[in-house]
Amino acid sequence: DVEIISDPETGGVYNRVATVTEKDREKVGSCITSQMTSIDNALAEYDSENYIFMKIDVEGYQHKVLQGCELTFKRFEDIALLVELNESSSQAYGFSVKATLELLAAAGFRSNQILLGGILKPIGFEDACHMASGRESVDILFIKEGAVYGRRANFYAD
Repeated sequence: DVEIISDPETGGVYNRVATVTEKDREKVGSCITSQMTSIDNALAEYDSENYIFMKIDVEGYQHKVLQGCELTFKRFEDIALLVELNESSSQAYGFSVKATLELLAAAGFRSNQILLGGILKPIGFEDACHMASGRESVDILFIKEGAVYGRRANFYAD
């Protein structure tokens, strides 16, 4: 289960995978509990010949979410993922950005930096690790190797 919490001071919404204590509940405006499922389970009935685009921004829980995409990655050829990465957020859940990048590389994804104007610049493993090691989170676009998604949209600079 995941608890979805609203912060009355900022109006923001965040989630916690761990159980929220009564003391935590006193600090928040409202809290609901929802059952989590994997992307594989959520898309089990999805029948499309179109591409899939996913934005994954789960405050450090990316590795676990991506582990739940194994069948989806095998099932669909055209997949693009915009993943927010940050080393310290990942470590809070016991993962590293390096491990997450290795998982994506093993599934056949290549990483891209999004430049001004929406142009994509392919970046290597070390560059992606370095970008995500700072204090700020970074969005990296992952496109499955051989997918027509990037070519169809003509994202790449000449």
